[in-house]
Amino acid sequence: MDKMASRTIFEKEMLLSKAYLNLKGTSAKVLMVFSLKKPMERINGEWLEKKEGREISVTYGEAKQFLKLTGTRFTRAIDDLIAKGFLELKYQGGGAEGDRSMYVMSEKWKHYGVREIKVMHRPKKGLRIGFIKKRKKILRSDAGKKIVKIKKNEN
Repeated sequence: MDKMASRTIFEKEMLLSKAYLNLKGTSAKVLMVFSLKKPMERINGEWLEKKEGREISVTYGEAKQFLKLTGTRFTRAIDDLIAKGFLELKYQGGGAEGDRSMYVMSEKWKHYGVREIKVMHRPKKGLRIGFIKKRKKILRSDAGKKIVKIKKNEN
């Protein structure tokens, strides 16, 4: 696991905000973990969030190990935090080892319920589950013309 701070800062305004009080399920726990991984520095005896290198990554393995969350519950929590304005997606990881999604803590939660928050949602995977429609199979003749045949999916 990436380095986790021994302390973090939560503003009273955030904890009493409409956005925080409307978090679903385990979203508050996931927000705590993101907050502990937020880069902090001590300036003149006061702990402040670093201005540079603010990207944060929490992997599905870390969520399972420390929060006992399944992948689905962790995904829902991240989606909820993005929708409520606590996180912003900076980079969408591809699922390969070492290719992590990167997030930045956001203060868009201050506008939750007051005006519409513009957020970048995570792209959904193109997996189709359940009944699958017939797909077209394209064949090429010797002359280069397309010949389209409908074929059932064989899964």
